[in-house]
Amino acid sequence: MRIQLELPEDRVRNLENLMEETGLATKKDLLNDALALFQWAVRERMSGRMIASVDEQNNRYKEMTMASLDRASERKSDASAVAF
Repeated sequence: MRIQLELPEDRVRNLENLMEETGLATKKDLLNDALALFQWAVRERMSGRMIASVDEQNNRYKEMTMASLDRASERKSDASAVAF
């Protein structure tokens, strides 16, 4: 299946920069990696976990917030509240 997107120039540059930084050869590879990471993050949030970056040396973490992940977490909470 072919998917076409219209993106502003700055977003395209962001994609190209990410491809260069990660050594990805195609936008398809970038999309596949991004989708895999997003699917994992959604499953983690639906399991009640947070997504965070951990600084082990300083024993600190920074939680990632994203509206779509919050909605996934809320939907799981709503579904479990009505489960028998």
